[in-house]
Amino acid sequence: VFQSAEHKVLTAFGTEPTEAFGIKLAGGPAEVMMTSTNCTLTISGGAETRHVDLPKGWSVREPLGSKPVTVRQSGDTYQMEVKQDESATLELVRP
Repeated sequence: VFQSAEHKVLTAFGTEPTEAFGIKLAGGPAEVMMTSTNCTLTISGGAETRHVDLPKGWSVREPLGSKPVTVRQSGDTYQMEVKQDESATLELVRP
């Protein structure tokens, strides 16, 4: 967990749920880096599905890089899944 005047960062190193700043991570290693208008979700360390709850108002911008990632959204909860044991990054924006 890290917070500065501009950034909030929450990192999960294992499968246990982690929560701070209205963000919840569960399902495996993942990191959320957030500013007031941009959010980057990165998952790594296995092909387990990650569950990420964010505060209201975020929209998926695009998957980054060439890693295949499946994203499902239900309200403010995002499920991210990679097909391989690799990392994947997803970018979100808030107007």
